[in-house]
Amino acid sequence: MGSCPLLNVTIHASAKEATADPRRAGVVDTVSIQASAKEATLDRAAILRAVVDRLRPGSAHPANWMLVATSLVEAGVDISFRSAFRERFSLASLIQTGGRVNRHGEADEPGAVHDFLVGATEGLTLHPAAAAPGHVLERFFCDGLLDGDFSPAALVTRAMAAELRGTGGAEKNPLRRAEAARDYPEAAEEGRVIATGTRLVIVDPALKERLSRAAAVSSRDLLEGSVQLWAEKIEQLALEPVTGRPGVYWWPHPYDGAFLGYMEGALGLEEAADASLV
Repeated sequence: MGSCPLLNVTIHASAKEATADPRRAGVVDTVSIQASAKEATLDRAAILRAVVDRLRPGSAHPANWMLVATSLVEAGVDISFRSAFRERFSLASLIQTGGRVNRHGEADEPGAVHDFLVGATEGLTLHPAAAAPGHVLERFFCDGLLDGDFSPAALVTRAMAAELRGTGGAEKNPLRRAEAARDYPEAAEEGRVIATGTRLVIVDPALKERLSRAAAVSSRDLLEGSVQLWAEKIEQLALEPVTGRPGVYWWPHPYDGAFLGYMEGALGLEEAADASLV
């Protein structure tokens, strides 16, 4: 079968057959690797290096294994798998995933991308932005628009137009409204690509110690030893700021840099479930 990535499905009860026991399902031999924003940047880089090493021709690692990842492996990472399983989102995202399957034509047989749906269940928060693009993609599947040869760029443009209509059209888009009203400060805020409601949370004890004694810390060191959490989650979990560093917080709970990241501690906290961290 070869290696495969399973995207956006860290804990999905309704995807049980694919995730709960991969060895029983015949998906992997002995190894699963996870890559997500729940790990600090430095740990995530090490995980991706391990992924690249496993994919290297002639690698001594088992041929059958699974990468469980968020969309961070969809763009800007030159890796290639035999197949992929992707939770339904947008057509553009699905095509990005396809770019990580048989990327260089190294396999004799065409690769496969499996699109699937998950249902709401306890402990799982569905992405609110997935509904409209997911419905559009379902309609495209039903209409056979992804069968045979097609222009990815043209079809993605068509899908994005349908997604916009599905969310109420341009007149209900806050960015378009701000632009039409010439409210440029609001347009700048609505046009941000990266949300600003997150805060740095330190997961590296040595880095926390350096920050606490006001030692010089580079921005690179700061990013490599931290994760991002939403401000409201920080408040709900009662995380404390690092001494002398307002706006920078400390994660006092277990942290697994090799697999689960901060979820190693969050999964053991009743507060984490209430805060919808999983």
